[in-house]
Amino acid sequence: MDPLTAMVAIAHLRLRLTILERHPEFLMATPKLQGLAKAMAMLEHNLEDGAGKLLSKIESVETRGVAAIAKGHKKIDDKAALVDEIESYVTALEGANGGDPLEDSAVTSDAGAQPVHTNRWP
Repeated sequence: MDPLTAMVAIAHLRLRLTILERHPEFLMATPKLQGLAKAMAMLEHNLEDGAGKLLSKIESVETRGVAAIAKGHKKIDDKAALVDEIESYVTALEGANGGDPLEDSAVTSDAGAQPVHTNRWP
């Protein structure tokens, strides 16, 4: 707080004290003001209580959420293992057949092939 602000704040406090010394009736709270103070205290208490309950609920959901995400990771890891197995199976099949066919090999094979004739049919 800078010195000027502090000086103004002190002057306000002195003025309030002077006014209360000259008019002590301002210190006496009316029944409505007393009820208002009690209602404000209850409001604060109830809000604190409600905030505590909400905080507990948030923590509970967070714990469940972390567990659910971990479970999801495990399921995805299991599926990734299945994909790895399929990939290795396909790789093994490709290796057993000598690899992928060459480009246009099916076209050239069909063009040079001779029809097979049997003597069964005229």
